Amino acid sequence: MPVVDIIETYAGRWSTEVCFRDLEQQPGFGDSQARRKQAVERTAPFVGYTYTLLVLWFTTNATSSSPLATPPLRPWCRHKRGSSL
Repeated sequence: MPVVDIIETYAGRWSTEVCFRDLEQQPGFGDSQARRKQAVERTAPFVGYTYTLLVLWFTTNATSSSPLATPPLRPWCRHKRGSSL
């Protein structure tokens, strides 16, 4: 496989991997007590939808309603003014 194809595949998969990491760490999906197949099949989509709604709500509402929710300015990214979502 050419190096360019490997890098493109990796880059295309990166946002998916970040999403899975966030789902496991932020809402606690990695600590789920679900063991049966049916419970996992119900819990995983529910956590995914809930996390998606939370991120969408935050990006549209939270930053305008509270100065505490404003993303910090990073010294290495002074030109950025918002979220990368």
